[in-house]
Amino acid sequence: MIQVNTIRRKTYSKIPLQGNVYPMPTMAYIEDDHVRFSILSGQPSGVASLKSGVVDIFLDRRLLRDDNRGMGQGVTDNREIVSTFKLLFEPRSTIADRSSLTGYPTLLAHQHSIELLYPMHLLESTSTKIPQHELNLFSKINLFPGDYHLVNLRTLNENRDDAKFSASKNLALILRRFAYDCDEAYDNSFHFEQPILEHFFPANQIESIQQTSLSLRHVQNQLAITTKLDVPLAELMTYKIKMK
Repeated sequence: MIQVNTIRRKTYSKIPLQGNVYPMPTMAYIEDDHVRFSILSGQPSGVASLKSGVVDIFLDRRLLRDDNRGMGQGVTDNREIVSTFKLLFEPRSTIADRSSLTGYPTLLAHQHSIELLYPMHLLESTSTKIPQHELNLFSKINLFPGDYHLVNLRTLNENRDDAKFSASKNLALILRRFAYDCDEAYDNSFHFEQPILEHFFPANQIESIQQTSLSLRHVQNQLAITTKLDVPLAELMTYKIKMK
């Protein structure tokens, strides 16, 4: 799930405990005018703040009878799993807006959340054969600005027969830009130079680049290899790249 923003929740003392527990897909935070305390989660959990300055995390739920939500039975066969969290304390240089119904994580919180949600897996090949059409990607170090996230980069299967798979010359590139709570202390730790397509792919191996809808079905713009990628805040942009 891609987090767009956070929603302010209020604890009501006159309702049962379960009425004050809310879903936490990726993160939650409490703050005052000086400090923000964020809990970043690697898996969906439940969250509540039943007392001032306290955050309660619910790892699991157990029901003795059906809750009329489609299960048809009580949830009594729970299993042990590994849950991962990060705790982040951040000093605040601006006064918290208590009137707003929504809020945004800081850029540092976004970066730590991405590390939990998208862990890196390194795959090494034992083959000594050199590929005939080797593609050198991401030639520039620190290619992405601090508020950009590479959601996906994959080849597209052009074969209409699902039983067969053949190598495709078309790639799908999906980028996301964070909407975040500005804080000068952290913003100075990241660069915000817009990425250029020629830093993604070798110019001599690209035939065409198209900006498309998220489903890749509708072409919106034709782009050049020297085009800067300007993704609006809190948006996803999709590009279809055809190799030579």
